[in-house]
Amino acid sequence: MHKPPQTLKGYVNLVIAGLTCPCHLPIILAVLGGTAFGAFLRNNILLLILTLTVIFLFTLFKGLKLINQTKERSESSDHL
Repeated sequence: MHKPPQTLKGYVNLVIAGLTCPCHLPIILAVLGGTAFGAFLRNNILLLILTLTVIFLFTLFKGLKLINQTKERSESSDHL
């Protein structure tokens, strides 16, 4: 069965939320360690934490909202 585009957008948002979760910051810094970009991130850690938190929260809530809207629509169409 084909998934509606809203559901796909919701899942994409949830994947982005998972990747930008601030708890993954030590892993990101370890992977990028030794690179110029890794040094830039390490030197701007507070800005990085703030940015990742905002992106994480936005994409998490947006993804959950899109998925819930799709479920509500499918449940209401099932009752008709």
